[in-house]
Amino acid sequence: MEDEANNEVIDLAYEARKLSEDRYERQKRIPWWDQELLQEANILVVGAGTLGNEVCKNLALLGVGNITVIDYDIIEEVNLSRCVLMRSEDKNRNKAEVVAERMMELNRDINVTPLDCDVVYEYGSANYRNFDVVLMTVDNLEARIWINRYCYMWNTPLIDGGLNGLVCSVQVIIPPKTACYECTLSNLDYRNIQSRYSCFGLLRNAPERKIAMVITSSAIAGGLMTQEAVKILHNKVPTLAGKKAIIDGDTEEFDVFSIAKRENCLGHYQIEQNDAIYIEFSNKFTLRELKECVKNVIKDNNFLIEHDRSIIYGGKCPSCGKKREILGLVGKISESEMICDKCGSILDINTSGFLMLDDRTLEEHGVPNNHVLTLHLSDGSFKYIIPEKVK
Repeated sequence: MEDEANNEVIDLAYEARKLSEDRYERQKRIPWWDQELLQEANILVVGAGTLGNEVCKNLALLGVGNITVIDYDIIEEVNLSRCVLMRSEDKNRNKAEVVAERMMELNRDINVTPLDCDVVYEYGSANYRNFDVVLMTVDNLEARIWINRYCYMWNTPLIDGGLNGLVCSVQVIIPPKTACYECTLSNLDYRNIQSRYSCFGLLRNAPERKIAMVITSSAIAGGLMTQEAVKILHNKVPTLAGKKAIIDGDTEEFDVFSIAKRENCLGHYQIEQNDAIYIEFSNKFTLRELKECVKNVIKDNNFLIEHDRSIIYGGKCPSCGKKREILGLVGKISESEMICDKCGSILDINTSGFLMLDDRTLEEHGVPNNHVLTLHLSDGSFKYIIPEKVK
């Protein structure tokens, strides 16, 4: 074919091949699409199960450049009917590691970091400041609460997805403008969380409730979540910002409703710059070492440092009086671990949110790496200790 304007001959076959050789050419046809922006983006996916598989597959195919996937669970036979990135030979392997491998197989141009850890207790709150968007695909209400609070802390956009049989839901949270995930919770939801623990906060030995799931509703929710994330990355207002979409596969009804931002919501946990001090430390520091770092910044020798979880500092049998040395987080220790080995009674435990043992590391106190701590000063005021990377 000849271009009449400049008398050049255009090889249509060559031009067609060029269009086909660009992996992302079709999505680039969307007028506002910026593929370089996606390649530079940094996204966190919490949960590598049914919904997490769909989201991770979508992100890999779209060419999102940097993705972190968190899940501490292992693959079982029951996962294979709902998880597109898992195979029979993957059984008993960590979900996040397998999903990361399969994402890299789909697209060698992306970087995927798998983390085998418990996001509630082992992933520090300051990590959430590093991401452009967080996609929450967990099936655990308690995990959702903490992820929501830490995203709100750093104004990190959060997209939540939920599954229940043929019904799926998607909520988009843009802190501090919109309602957060916790704004949707009722007193019953909090009671359901508490039912997992004893009066002392010890984990009860009860079977975990399983939710009905199917790949069809997961594909719908995963598509919506990824699509809203792409809009956020492009600085376009996501359609579901401050809203929740519920798709009922039984009736094929698609409902979208706005969520009111609740005043005094526990999830609205933010740090003002005037209340922050930045210190280079890791959770391998002893409490004494951290205190010395604080003294170099704050002129106060009578401060206390607080974790946002309760710490067990020992137990005593109410029946026979036998004592036991214990150091760990309340929610990670079960009732069965707190039985007196002398008489069989459940130990009374001494708990506090304050770090007390100077010679023990922050990690031994249950503080994850890269975690924000609260500094209580002698005049009654407080500051937040924000970790900077140790050089």
